[in-house]
Amino acid sequence: MSYQCSITIAWDPPEGRADGYRVYYRETDPPGQELQLALSLGQARRFTLDDLDPEKAYEFYVKTVAGGELQVISEPAIEVVFTGVYE
Repeated sequence: MSYQCSITIAWDPPEGRADGYRVYYRETDPPGQELQLALSLGQARRFTLDDLDPEKAYEFYVKTVAGGELQVISEPAIEVVFTGVYE
């Protein structure tokens, strides 16, 4: 039996220009791991990431893309709620 975990991240648009968004994530243990690009989005402000390990903790970040450049990265999500289905 395996367990599939997913998370849906949603955010409000920032003040100012936002041409799109990029969602990044990383495991929190061990600390200092590189951020992984989950997806580069257009104007969508909601994203679901599947196949996460329910035994691990993750940080998720959203970056705004404006004028072809990445802007300031968001603060990490402090509450992560997994949903899953047994197979």
